[in-house]
Amino acid sequence: MKELDLSVEIIADIVDNGVKFNDALKAKFQSDVEIRPFRKDVAGLVGCELRHDILFAYLLKGFDWAPEDKRVASVLLANNYFYKHFPADMVKAAAAEKLGEEKMAALADLLAKEGNPEAFVPENIKKGSLEYLSLRYNTPMWVLKIWEHFGYGIAYRVLRKNIRPRGLTLRVRNLPGLAEQVAASADYQSTAVEGIVSYQGKTPIRKVDLVKNGSLFEEKTAIKAILDQVKVSEPGEFFLFSDLKHDQAIKELVEEYGENIGLNVGVASLDNEHADAVRFIKEKKLRNVNLFASAADGFEASISRPQDVVAVFANSTDFDAIRETPDFFVHCKTEQLDELIQRQKDLLNGAAPFVAMDGRLVYCVFTLSKKEGRNQVSEFIKTHDEFTLEKEVQLFPYDNLDSTCYYAILKKGAKLAKATPNIPESALLKPAKAELRAEGE
Repeated sequence: MKELDLSVEIIADIVDNGVKFNDALKAKFQSDVEIRPFRKDVAGLVGCELRHDILFAYLLKGFDWAPEDKRVASVLLANNYFYKHFPADMVKAAAAEKLGEEKMAALADLLAKEGNPEAFVPENIKKGSLEYLSLRYNTPMWVLKIWEHFGYGIAYRVLRKNIRPRGLTLRVRNLPGLAEQVAASADYQSTAVEGIVSYQGKTPIRKVDLVKNGSLFEEKTAIKAILDQVKVSEPGEFFLFSDLKHDQAIKELVEEYGENIGLNVGVASLDNEHADAVRFIKEKKLRNVNLFASAADGFEASISRPQDVVAVFANSTDFDAIRETPDFFVHCKTEQLDELIQRQKDLLNGAAPFVAMDGRLVYCVFTLSKKEGRNQVSEFIKTHDEFTLEKEVQLFPYDNLDSTCYYAILKKGAKLAKATPNIPESALLKPAKAELRAEGE
């Protein structure tokens, strides 16, 4: 069975070599024209195995098998338990050719299980425990412990939402007649944010004419909702530093303001990582956009004066991407957290001096972690008393903005004076002071 063989090879590339899901698929199927017809089915099977990888690893942990044999078994279980795209007997026969009779016999009890997803979690694990939630919703324990800080109920709702694919949302550009055209089409549905629609059509998005010609582009509802709260009027200036892996925040800023105000856009690197943003700015023929690459401590080389709004969209654990990438937890490691938190802190500290008096500083991370969100802002305010917190919000994926995101809006004012408290002198001290003066004489 070719699909089984290809699935095992791709999973090995993802897990052993750190290759991302889409890149692993592309590398496998672009190199061999003859196997391309298998791509859709293999992508579904691999994606299913990855979305339940923690459960399969637990079920197979007592088997002293080679990693490749365990992958064959986990792909078999993925199809029989969840995917069910291929006849169970067909996949079982293909797996038997690779594993042999003895190993297939060892899998008999696991293969006999059926029912709802809950039925595949071992009965000895207490329902509702963190271990149960980890296996049922394919989320590592260390992540659950972070989310548990928001309360069990919120963590549970997040887990249930994360097993459902994210809807695709698109920004409707400010072009004459476009909003009316989109509103008249059944392929698009309005969202909680004006100018953002969700795509309901069946045509692959890359083949949709309005996307191909650039009239619509992908954007999260939360990005526009946040930036809409800190509008800048002409002739103001806006400084955005985007540390995100996509250009959605940059394109939103450029689309919203065009040539009306000064736009300063910072990124970590311009080496082909932001080609989409560069192309977007060139197509609009804008000369008011200062796009530059910089480290957190080097903004002064590109920003010459205070800005009305400074927005920092920092890189994070990016739990918002769980629904989009089946291999998310394969690549997300707990040891990365300290480095991310330090970078977020550096970006906030580096951006703060460029906020004008009475201007706003916006901080945003697409995650569900108090260390990266609320705690980060709280620590920043302690060392920057010229800033006051106007608003902070933690968004959850089940909210109407459909995002896992924290953001804070801070206002810059004069530094607080270090006042000396006026404490009345106690009457009990007066005799003692008189005695001291007398001794001195």
